[in-house]
This record gives sequence, C-alpha cells and structure tokens, in this order.
Amino acid sequence: MRDIKEKIEELDERVKAYSEEAEDDTVHLKVSNFLPDEQEIREIIDNLEDGTRYLPLHRGVVVVVECEDAGTGDLDTFRESVKKELIPRLYYLDRDMKRLTRIGLIMLAIGAVIMGVSTFLATMTFTASYVIDQILVITSWVFIWTSVEKIFFERRDVMYHKRLIQRLYFAVYSNPQAGV
Repeated sequence: MRDIKEKIEELDERVKAYSEEAEDDTVHLKVSNFLPDEQEIREIIDNLEDGTRYLPLHRGVVVVVECEDAGTGDLDTFRESVKKELIPRLYYLDRDMKRLTRIGLIMLAIGAVIMGVSTFLATMTFTASYVIDQILVITSWVFIWTSVEKIFFERRDVMYHKRLIQRLYFAVYSNPQAGV
C-alpha cells in the first residue's frame, strides 16, 4: 500500500513539474532549417497552434526555435515566412465570422417571420389552424435556435481560433543556438 502512495506522490511531482514548464508561455519548436517550404510552414503553424491551445489567450507567447541546420537562413526570415502564412488564415477566419453572422441573422429573421405567421394563424378558426400553428411554431423555433447556435457558439469558436492565430503572429521568436 505504501508503494502505491509513493508512486502517486512521484507522479504528482512529475505533473507539477510539467505544469510549471507548460505554463511558462513558451513553445519549443524544432525545425530542420530556417527556410522551410510552404507545406512545412503549414505543419509548423499547426504544431504551434497545438502547442499554444491551452495557454491563456491574454498572455503573449515565446516560440523557441531550435534549428538542426542553422546555416540555412536566419530567424528573421523564418519568422516572416510564418507570419506570411498566418495572414491568409486570418483572412479566412474573418470571412467565416462574417458568414456565420450573416447566416445567423437570416435564420433569426426567417424564424421571426414564421413565428408571426403562426401567431396570425392562431387567431383563425378554420379546422386545421391548430395543427398548422403548431407546425409553424416548431419550425420557427428550429430557425431561431439555429441562429443562436451560429451567432453565439460557432462564431465563438472561430473567434477563439482567430485569437490563437493573432497571438502566434505577434509571438516573440528566439533561437538559443544563435543567442537571439
């Protein structure tokens, strides 16, 4: 029994050491050279996104770049290559946010119109008015809920992703091998 407690304490110490290392707003990145091609830059950005996903957004990030072949290019060229690839991502995220807002508002308007028609039909006294009224109420709520989902949930995820990319754009890049 004591053996298990000792192992758990050792594991807790390792987790604590890892949490201190992971929460220092530093991401370590290993690259083969400072002049990667477009596909390598995309993979680098994906790795940076994964590495910074759980760091608080309100703090900046430091990217420590360790290069295997330091003779090819320099850190400034590497940083500009990464920034150049981040610009289109930001552009498409902005477009996604606008699209989600537009779709959400259209859905909300459709839902409100259907709700209005439903309210009007509820005052009528023909035989199928109750059934039609209920169908229209349900349909209007589907449209309204879809608009809420687009505007408040999906748009929030896109906005979070945009902030991650912005933080990578303004990150401080350093190279310990070159003393930068």
